[in-house]
Amino acid sequence: MQDREHDDPNSRANKEWIARRQQMSIDDLRNEARIETHDGIRVRQDALELMLGERANDDFRKSWLEFYNTDFDRTSGNAEAEYERMRQEFAEGIPSEVAQGNFYRLTRDHFRSWMEQDMKEKVSYAKEQLNTTIVDSFRNSIDDAVNIHGKSAQDAAQIIFAKSASNRDFLGLSGKEQNDTMFAIAEEYAMRGEEEIARAILEGTRKGADGKALPSLIDTSGYSVRGLKLLEHAADMRSQNARKDGLNVFVEVDEKVALGSVLN
Repeated sequence: MQDREHDDPNSRANKEWIARRQQMSIDDLRNEARIETHDGIRVRQDALELMLGERANDDFRKSWLEFYNTDFDRTSGNAEAEYERMRQEFAEGIPSEVAQGNFYRLTRDHFRSWMEQDMKEKVSYAKEQLNTTIVDSFRNSIDDAVNIHGKSAQDAAQIIFAKSASNRDFLGLSGKEQNDTMFAIAEEYAMRGEEEIARAILEGTRKGADGKALPSLIDTSGYSVRGLKLLEHAADMRSQNARKDGLNVFVEVDEKVALGSVLN
């Protein structure tokens, strides 16, 4: 009779025993497993090993999240190796192979999910770095063409249009990624009030890597409204810069007059 009660998961004694352990911390549960308070009763032992795996899983996920968001190098760190290192450390603290198995089983989907997220972050970061490099290259080409070789803004724009087209073949950029880098360099010049260059980039006629004509950036869906606003801002900045330059010239002349360098 007593053996049947021990084997019954719905017996009052087993329910009360399990309920008390459910309130315990993982350290207390580890101690329970070490000293075998389950007394060899299979129902209690199974429950204890399941609780150990679940509690370790909960604590591990919190620790991993904190580590990933604070100490982990999300740009170049090896997430898979770090995850496995931490998971192994947690597993070694579980005094039962069955409970360790439960722990690994419960973290399996969590591992896959985090590795996918980490890969997405690394790809995103790599593309950001690539886009920054491309925009830097565009800027250098424009500045050299205009300031050193005396080319027009339209000619400078054609140089970076050709570079952008080659980026599709050599760097594997999508059409949107190409357009984003073009818009980024146009925005940079617009923010400085260099309206002519910004306008040449946004409104210039482009060709793809295959030589076929492409619509201008400002006529491309997703960039039209933003492009118009950008040109408005560029014009405002140009006017502000002109007023500022005019004021600086006036102040310089006024100072020279005061010093007697310029006759009234």
